[in-house]
Amino acid sequence: MLKYNVGIIGSGSAGTSVAYGVKAAGKSVAIFEDYIWGGTCANMGCDPKKIIVNSIDVLRQAQLFQNEVIGKLALNWEAVMAKKQKYVDAHPVRTLQGLDGAEIETYHETPRFINATTVELADGTQIEADTWVIASGKRPTRPTFLGAELAETSEDFLNMPSVPDDITFIGGGYIAVEFASIAQYAGAHVHLLQHNNRILRNFEPWLVEKLVPELTAQGIDFQFDTEIVSLKKQDGRILVTTKTGRTFLTDKVIAAMGRHAAVEGLDLAAAGVEFDTHGVKVNKHLQTTAPNIFAAGDVAASGTPNLTPVAGYEARYVADYINGVTTDAIEYPVISSAVYAHPRVAQVGVTTEEAEKLGYDVSDYDLKTWFNYMRLNDQATARVIKHEGKIVGASIISEQADEIINMFVTAINNETTAAEVANQIMTYPTMESDLGYFY
Repeated sequence: MLKYNVGIIGSGSAGTSVAYGVKAAGKSVAIFEDYIWGGTCANMGCDPKKIIVNSIDVLRQAQLFQNEVIGKLALNWEAVMAKKQKYVDAHPVRTLQGLDGAEIETYHETPRFINATTVELADGTQIEADTWVIASGKRPTRPTFLGAELAETSEDFLNMPSVPDDITFIGGGYIAVEFASIAQYAGAHVHLLQHNNRILRNFEPWLVEKLVPELTAQGIDFQFDTEIVSLKKQDGRILVTTKTGRTFLTDKVIAAMGRHAAVEGLDLAAAGVEFDTHGVKVNKHLQTTAPNIFAAGDVAASGTPNLTPVAGYEARYVADYINGVTTDAIEYPVISSAVYAHPRVAQVGVTTEEAEKLGYDVSDYDLKTWFNYMRLNDQATARVIKHEGKIVGASIISEQADEIINMFVTAINNETTAAEVANQIMTYPTMESDLGYFY
């Protein structure tokens, strides 16, 4: 029987970070992957999405400066996708080269647990490890209504060879909203169907209340309290029928209804590992219900946002725990989240609802008259939450919300005071140079 110190299932940000961390401590390591080497973010998620978004940003900027810049731009979708694909195609190769160079054994399949220390491959080979790490991530959840096989997923959207004239998104999470914004700027007529009356449920309500009218004005057709009962091919298109009896034709349907833990085939029960709809159950040390098996990244039900930086953070902790560097429970810094729509929204720290319960100060800022936003024609608004002279929460809608939020992340984590900001001389005029005005 083959034996390793550590076995890792999944080769994304969490899996590879753990692998390198424990290998550096002299442990023998094996990593298993049955999908795409390098994980979702680099291949089917954040990285390719951001490459496309950056091209859309050029169109957005031209629109914002339409009275100052003459001429009309159009997106060359094929060229954008070629740029994206060049990056994506190289990533699995780089991932495997890095693992091979570090002398980490790679297996191109997902094993099946037969107990808490041993797994079995498809050919019957059994592999034992003292410690296992489940870092298999999540996969798109597919709908189950009649004709659901006609619906594609976010991964299919990122591989579209061309932009359809009419496209429909099912779901109201950040993936649906971001891709709807991309498709609209790429020239499609866009519908977004949400089963209840609100999108982006994990984001501040005030941000959503400002974002939806903006996206509606751009041409996105939001249909709230709408559920699909069937999809059917008709005249080369797709006929969508909703619960209310409404029907319409569209060229493509993208199901963006969330993601589920990729644990199929692992037979976690055989290892004594429990999981539910949120993912693999973990404690404050990211141990599963089998103490020698850990889970990190999106697959772990750690209560944190499913974000690549979080996966890396958890992976570094797991590696340190396995290596004996720490026995403390994991502690997270404040974690920011952003939606790459146009405009963007982002938030971090204490929310408005929490602030009202705690009696913290809540201040709103209309930023469009501030110089740094006026010069960019950015109709930005921010909300900052303060307690005892320190910023503890922030949320913003802005063309650059994803970048601006980071200065609040730093301020919150460092418990920065107004005096400390005043003692820094930042580059002017930049967004960061405005930080002191929020105190």
